[in-house]
Amino acid sequence: MNQTGASNAALLPLNEIAAWQVPHPPAKMGPVVAALPALQRGAVWKVRQIEELWDSILRRFPIGAFVIAPPNEALKRKNFKLQSDQQASPEATHLLLDGQQRATGIALGFLDIWADGIEDAKSAIWVELAPPPQNRDVDFVFRVVTRSHPWGYKRNDPDSPLSAHQIRLALQAFRNANGMGDARPENFRLFQTWPWDAEAPVPLAVLIRAVSQTQDLASAREFAWEKIRALPLFNQSSSATSADPAQAASATEQDISERQRTAIRQAFEDESSLAHGCVNALLQRLRSLISEENPYRVPALPLDFQDSYASVHAQAETDAAPSAPEDAARKDAIELLFVRVNSAGTPLEGEELTYSLLKAAWPDAAHFIDGLNNKPAQASRIATLCIRLTLARRQLSDQAAKKPTLPPTPGVSEFRRLVRNQSPAHPEFFGDLTQFIEHGANELFDAAWHFLTSQSFGLLPFLAVDLAQKSHDVYFLLLRWLDRLQQSGADPLALPEETQRRTLGFLTALAWFAHDSSKACASLWPMLQGVPDGRRLESFFDRAHFSKTCRVDARFNFRMLPLPTVDQLELACKRGVTGHPGCQGTISKADSPIWSEWEWDTSFSAQLVKDQDVRTKWTELLKPENGAFEDQNESFPTTAAIHFANRLWGSRQILLYAQREWLKGWYPGFDPSLPENMEDKNRPWDYDHILPQNLIRTDAGGSRKNIPAVIWDWFGSIGNFRAWPLEANRSDRDINPSLKLEEISEEERRYGITDGPTKRAASFVHEELDWPFWERCVPMTNDDRVEDRLYLAKSDYHEYRQALVKAIVRRFIELYRSWYDALRIADLH
Repeated sequence: MNQTGASNAALLPLNEIAAWQVPHPPAKMGPVVAALPALQRGAVWKVRQIEELWDSILRRFPIGAFVIAPPNEALKRKNFKLQSDQQASPEATHLLLDGQQRATGIALGFLDIWADGIEDAKSAIWVELAPPPQNRDVDFVFRVVTRSHPWGYKRNDPDSPLSAHQIRLALQAFRNANGMGDARPENFRLFQTWPWDAEAPVPLAVLIRAVSQTQDLASAREFAWEKIRALPLFNQSSSATSADPAQAASATEQDISERQRTAIRQAFEDESSLAHGCVNALLQRLRSLISEENPYRVPALPLDFQDSYASVHAQAETDAAPSAPEDAARKDAIELLFVRVNSAGTPLEGEELTYSLLKAAWPDAAHFIDGLNNKPAQASRIATLCIRLTLARRQLSDQAAKKPTLPPTPGVSEFRRLVRNQSPAHPEFFGDLTQFIEHGANELFDAAWHFLTSQSFGLLPFLAVDLAQKSHDVYFLLLRWLDRLQQSGADPLALPEETQRRTLGFLTALAWFAHDSSKACASLWPMLQGVPDGRRLESFFDRAHFSKTCRVDARFNFRMLPLPTVDQLELACKRGVTGHPGCQGTISKADSPIWSEWEWDTSFSAQLVKDQDVRTKWTELLKPENGAFEDQNESFPTTAAIHFANRLWGSRQILLYAQREWLKGWYPGFDPSLPENMEDKNRPWDYDHILPQNLIRTDAGGSRKNIPAVIWDWFGSIGNFRAWPLEANRSDRDINPSLKLEEISEEERRYGITDGPTKRAASFVHEELDWPFWERCVPMTNDDRVEDRLYLAKSDYHEYRQALVKAIVRRFIELYRSWYDALRIADLH
């Protein structure tokens, strides 16, 4: 570490920054050892940000200064992302207030998971010995792999996952390289994989170790080449020589793997190759970055807050423990600085900021929240829910509150007042909150998780997490109901099964179909807070309260939408789409106007409320509390029907609910509550079109001409989607559903799919009702090729187009029926 006399800034070399998290050389402990204060959030950088950070470092671009401060006993510590729980933390000289994401990105380059065999590594970084693609403004292409994407992301777009075809090839290569013939994605450790969409990938940590442990370029190149040849990437022992065809690599996989190995081999052995010059340049730059003469350094601005004591001392004496006003003043200054510096970069705001303020006020908060058995959302969301529950409990005990309102997340200023017990509305807030988190939160969140997932009709864990993340007011409503039940001595899981089903139906309806779920929850809140203990509380989620949520608000804005019965949905589909006695313009005839004049809103959605009885009922449900619809009552049911149809059209939640048992069986170890799995793209399944996209789109990705809108609309609905194992999704194949739903691939056998009926059941295709239509929805030749790839645009193929639409529409209805019947939605209206 060097210091500049004028600014007192510390200049930190990369290896000393890495040593805060990485315990092995070439990371090297320096005089500045930073620890993370508990108020810091977790590592949030995306793959692209880490990759471009290293490109900037390699080009000696400045990456901004760290902000550090002396340790403060009032602030507890937390681990960096790359530190394991078993790893002893070095003795810290400072707290890192700003720069966590950059520090972790730097340390990742030094983390040699290959030499140390780190089993639980969550990410690793490689670099390519090849020119970058034209669309990327970088000198070198760095490649991050993660536990969720051990094959990496796209080379030309690190924000995008690989295609299912690429993933399938990568997995076969990983199996062959590691002698793991039947392994599934979750069985691999990151030191057994590599970025698949790559030209010549090598681990960055191996190159850094090479230049740090050798004296010249030739020695570094030889050292690195020896380590790289020992990687699984270079293990060809299981390649195409396997006696079992199912275990042998495909020709395409062999070609890609061999091309990667050849490019890397040329870089180290062929002095005339472009790659050889590339590896030399890369090693020289890395040596320069970590050299003792002129290393790359990151400035660290040390702050001790002495000048701020005078301005905050008086406040500290009022707010903090009298025995340590100076320490409290320093703590307040650190908190204030943390809030301000985190307004840049990846902004810290909303729930994350509130959680950091809570950890600043109560450093043990992270210990208790991270220790919860079931966490359906990020720690910051859990903290917010706990804060709101504490406010809700106060509401119930406050007799002066005539009509309680749904507690919002407090703003920064209000939350500061609350944790300092300075809010007149809740003068004991801080003690109430800490008491709840320490002694009540684990039991409550356990109850919520088991209520949502433990029964046969319960949600897939992925959907429970989705509910908490995307419909937080609905999840909060559930928590408060469970909280009140527990306080009254009732066991939610001991309620009658019908009550549990109906309650879950009510909550999922709010989350998946409400036009504005927050407004719908707010309309229920005064009643939930006001209902007495006992059976009325246990059966709170009933028909009367559901009707309450359907009423438009005083400004005629929708909250919850009325839900059609399955029979009503089916009748609307028959009248507007597939054909019904007395109905004109459906797909029943080749010359019907539906093929040229179809519109989703008028041709289908409006059919939901075409019957006068249904329209009258929906009008009554939607009527505002003052009973006045004025002249708008005629349009409201139709508009509500359109909103409903649009929600159901793309509802992945309804699709996953229907396939929940298969997904649970396929992925019993998948934990969607882990931070690295919180993003939707980190799920282990894919969403697959049953009718392939290439019969709708051209090979170049454009739309095929003259395909009727009725086919386009239904093709994109959940009726044509299934959730399918990522590696088994053959989305690259032009395959007719009659083959797709009958033939069994080796990848599918790994998931217990052994024959056609099993495959159709897993795909949620009814054997007697739906399968006959899927079988004949594509015209095929005798050699299993599509007879005419443009058939969807031609009336000559009316029989096939009609069968396709019927297959999709029927499955669309059955998906809705699966949720509607299982969760007793009929009991709500």
